[in-house]
Amino acid sequence: MEHIPVLLNEVLSFIPDGNEKLTIVDCTFGAGGYSRAILEKNPNISLIAFDRDPYVQKTADQFKKEFGNRFTFIAKPFSTLKESLNKLKISNVDGIIADIGISSMHIDHAERGFSYQNDGPLDMRMSQDGTSAKDIVNLMGEEDLRNIIKNYGEEKAAKGIARKIAEYRLTKEIETTTELRKIIDEHTNNNVKSVMRVFQAIRIAVNDELGELNATLQQAVELLNPKGILGIVSFHSLEDRMVKQFMNDVAKEKSFSRYQPETDEKPKDFTLLTTKAVKPSKKEIEYNQRARSARLRVIRRK
Repeated sequence: MEHIPVLLNEVLSFIPDGNEKLTIVDCTFGAGGYSRAILEKNPNISLIAFDRDPYVQKTADQFKKEFGNRFTFIAKPFSTLKESLNKLKISNVDGIIADIGISSMHIDHAERGFSYQNDGPLDMRMSQDGTSAKDIVNLMGEEDLRNIIKNYGEEKAAKGIARKIAEYRLTKEIETTTELRKIIDEHTNNNVKSVMRVFQAIRIAVNDELGELNATLQQAVELLNPKGILGIVSFHSLEDRMVKQFMNDVAKEKSFSRYQPETDEKPKDFTLLTTKAVKPSKKEIEYNQRARSARLRVIRRK
């Protein structure tokens, strides 16, 4: 299935028009959906794209041929945002966009090990190096495994699932997505939502997704020019809560109410452009089922 960028029109609505030369960062290049739309919307925009997945290099090379100096690709995780831009002698940008999570190119390729619906090796590594899902499932202690499933998957049956995994691997190493799903199915009576949550939890742990997101949010607000925007599309509640809390914190102005004590806190430099998360329309969900849980939040530097 071709990857379809979610909430694309909504994201584009926050990208500036005009004749002024602008620099925009796409933190999650993937198949290039956002990058292409942004570059085609405004010919005065230069775009810098990040992605740690080596599978996207071919697409990035094609973009370079098509857009020339307007497009720069950085084959690193977006948590290196500030460091990588500094190496390009860029200290500030006009917009930062990120579509957090996995894409169709991850799910639809069974050999990547992300999908519980297709048999493949337990991998789930976006960067193709480091600790894999197989390592976590087979080598991590039962208590730590329970915590991952509970905290990252918000799965109520985490304790029992972790115990079943620990029992299974005493006699045989768990090597495939099908094996892992079977263990979860047996404990949860074929509850597909539990399977989804466990796979999500392990994937988040493998790729340190919440740590990556937190590091990127902190750096992004330092890099934005006046009127620069930060837009984050997230797909599950853990990410969305983190983004919501962060954006509320950086945009919350000091209260001058006489009922509150005086503080040294200064008014914030950011404005919430989305007081509530922007959700996909019914039409978009009908066209692209994978968009159904997407949420967009945006702030702008004053």
